[in-house]
Amino acid sequence: GLDVRPASLPDDIPAAARALWLQGQRIAALSLLYRASLVSLLHQRGVALAPSYTEGDCLRAAGAVLPTEAQRYLRRLTDAWQHAAYAQRTPSDDVGPLLIDEFSLHFSAAS
Repeated sequence: GLDVRPASLPDDIPAAARALWLQGQRIAALSLLYRASLVSLLHQRGVALAPSYTEGDCLRAAGAVLPTEAQRYLRRLTDAWQHAAYAQRTPSDDVGPLLIDEFSLHFSAAS
């Protein structure tokens, strides 16, 4: 149900996520990072992600194309996203900004 079209993303994903985080919209910030990672997987790396895939399915599919550090990042991001989206538990004040800072090291949503 997430919009994974490249056009659905802002030009500067980390800046937009940081602004959301600082405005107290932590779930929205994590959602943006997670969606952007999926956009990168689909549109840049050619990973086939079915609409029915769970977060775990996406992680497994990504494992075939991502280097180890990017896999670790995606696992941490996915965990944070799941806790926020399903349990309404957002990461601590230091974890969210770290995920935002590290996004560009592993993903880009430019088409």
